[in-house]
Amino acid sequence: MSRKLILATLLLAAAALPAAAQQQGQRALMQACSADYRSHCANTPRGEGRILACLRQNAAQLSQPCRDALSRLPGR
Repeated sequence: MSRKLILATLLLAAAALPAAAQQQGQRALMQACSADYRSHCANTPRGEGRILACLRQNAAQLSQPCRDALSRLPGR
């Protein structure tokens, strides 16, 4: 493999890592926080990060698995 091809492959892989990690974090959050969402944020409109903001605003009342999942997300 040429150096240019190896470099391009590494750059593409590096660019995909944050998106993959973000998707994994979102899945973990959905699994850990589904009951908390229904209890505290079900009436919150979707979009623009409003549900995540609602969960963070209600952190003291959330289950420990949900709080743990929230703490692993970027931007905390």
